[in-house]
Amino acid sequence: MYNQYRQMQRTIDLAVMREREQGEFRRSVYQQLPGLHRSVQLPEGDSALHLTCFAIRYVRSVPPWLHQLQHQLVAADIDFSPVQAMIDRCLARMSGESGERPRLQALVPEAYLSHRVMEEINDRLQPLCGTPLLPMDPMLANLVIRGLLDEKDCESMDSASNRLGHAFMDLELDSEKMVALILCRQRLLNNPGEWPDFARSLQFSLLAPDSVISNDTVH
Repeated sequence: MYNQYRQMQRTIDLAVMREREQGEFRRSVYQQLPGLHRSVQLPEGDSALHLTCFAIRYVRSVPPWLHQLQHQLVAADIDFSPVQAMIDRCLARMSGESGERPRLQALVPEAYLSHRVMEEINDRLQPLCGTPLLPMDPMLANLVIRGLLDEKDCESMDSASNRLGHAFMDLELDSEKMVALILCRQRLLNNPGEWPDFARSLQFSLLAPDSVISNDTVH
């Protein structure tokens, strides 16, 4: 893994260590539970704990997934610099105060932005491959995390990810680059354990529309 991803992973590890010792994120999540998107069905038990575990897995997936994205784009000679600029800004914000371990609360928005950027690039490049470039279905995971963040901040990050995605519109690859991209993607698909659907593995799900309406109805 490149140095930037190792640095990102170390920052995440420090934040997880702080959260396990102090439980700051879990306490803040408990206060946010009433505002969680009503279509998200949580598993039974301690909802704040479930969401904290989910957020940790969501954040931890960012470095290896970004690394795989870079590996594929470089293999096809597609310019990675727009994503690199986003990574540099994320790393600067994730570092936090000098001498203090980072807080998980500060990392979750950066993870949301990273996941949204990967989603946008995936959507832009899918027509080139005929199938998604990255084997990920982020809708449920992003919806859960969005419920824990400020809506205006999410809208701003959505706009930023859309703008970054435009850099990957209308790409044309010659046959040699296309073959390199497909072969690189195939090697990635041979390791499916690297792309878990951690929302569903933690028994998060979406309620059917009728159930959401029913829950909102006052009798």
